[in-house]
Amino acid sequence: MNKFLKALILFMLTSVSLAANAQNIRIGIQQGKEITTLRVQPVLGRFLIQCQKKVATGTQDIYTEEVHAGEDAVLMLIPKGIILRMSSERLYEQGFDQVIISGGELCSLELPEQNHRMIHGSLEITHDEEKLLIVNTIPLKQYAISCASTELISCEPEAVKAHIVAVETKIHYLKTHTKHPKDNFDVCDDKHCLKYIGSGSDRELVNLLYESIPNHLLYYKDKLIYPRYHNTCGGKISSAKDVYGFEDEPYHIAHSDLLNNKGSENCFHSPSFHWTIETQLSSVEDFLSMEFAGGAENIYVNCEPLKINEEGRILMLRLRGKKVQEVQGIAFMEHLQNFYGANSIKSMRYTFEPLRRTLLIRGMGEGDGVGMCLFGADGLAKKGQSYIQILDFYYPGTTLK
Repeated sequence: MNKFLKALILFMLTSVSLAANAQNIRIGIQQGKEITTLRVQPVLGRFLIQCQKKVATGTQDIYTEEVHAGEDAVLMLIPKGIILRMSSERLYEQGFDQVIISGGELCSLELPEQNHRMIHGSLEITHDEEKLLIVNTIPLKQYAISCASTELISCEPEAVKAHIVAVETKIHYLKTHTKHPKDNFDVCDDKHCLKYIGSGSDRELVNLLYESIPNHLLYYKDKLIYPRYHNTCGGKISSAKDVYGFEDEPYHIAHSDLLNNKGSENCFHSPSFHWTIETQLSSVEDFLSMEFAGGAENIYVNCEPLKINEEGRILMLRLRGKKVQEVQGIAFMEHLQNFYGANSIKSMRYTFEPLRRTLLIRGMGEGDGVGMCLFGADGLAKKGQSYIQILDFYYPGTTLK
């Protein structure tokens, strides 16, 4: 490709990017992982790879390379910067500060020990002293569809529409109230913001229903809300004030997950409505040691609920041993999931039953129990409720705009 054509393509891509920037969102990919190599392969369209070095006025293109479907590029971090190896065996090893991959419609991003991600939009790869830093810029609409598809548990159209509204409202809130103020992206791909694994899990149903919703954002007294939602409440929703201590979310109140307070719970059909696990008593001691005592033994030897709300969620626990420590219930649940796995202790609604050598834990629900219950939304849709009625049930006092 001659230099003029490359420059023309670059100008066109930049112009389109700037025009659409207001409707784009920047996602930090696996920012907490020490990634030193990655592979990108175009799937649809042709991509332009720009390898850049920092200069006094910003960045300067050193190499540009066009790649088509079937070709791939491997980026590696070495002491002098990022190097690029193409599938054609061309090697660019000057050591770059930044690599931009853009222009095509869809590409595959392969990271070590992870499944491939199908990625829309552009990729911006920079680095610090230890790892590659990856940012994916995509249209906000595409991000909403991908996140909603990843979390989807229902095929009921009205429940899916309610979920889409909650997701897009959350995205707009996070875009203006970022949890990453010191980073060069709006959101991360972890559940800390919204779980994002690319577009490989996109559902056609989500895409179709997205277009059928006239108003996508939830407001409370003309203020954009931060909509919380979870998998299964187990029949009882808790308030954000109880679980998180937040006073400024009056649309997240405690109530039963019953339509007109009659019949069965809306999420009764969820596999997580009831759950039970059994673990060795010695494992509990290991858990307390690793998660709260930095690996030291016998600092904490047992724990007990200190505060339980009316819905049965443990809001505060006390750890006992050589020291005494009080831990917030939501934080304790996250520590449990970190140690035993995400599918172990599913919620804050559980009871301990010590046996001879083991501990039996019986629980209800999955998630923090605040806001919209996704299985409950599915149940409400099955009971004939519209997505507007579902949103009003879980976020009382809000309006759609």
